[in-house]
Amino acid sequence: MKVSARNLIPGKIKEITMGPVNAEVVVEVAPGIEVVSMITAHSVKAMELK
Repeated sequence: MKVSARNLIPGKIKEITMGPVNAEVVVEVAPGIEVVSMITAHSVKAMELK
């Protein structure tokens, strides 16, 4: 997987809700500020998110 400064957001993964095809990932980017993203379940596994 290619990673660049344009697609990196520093933060801590707070929660991953897996579905059969997609996953919802909650990332805390600053105290009290969260970013929620929908990505494929395959991407969660490929990036080894935990």
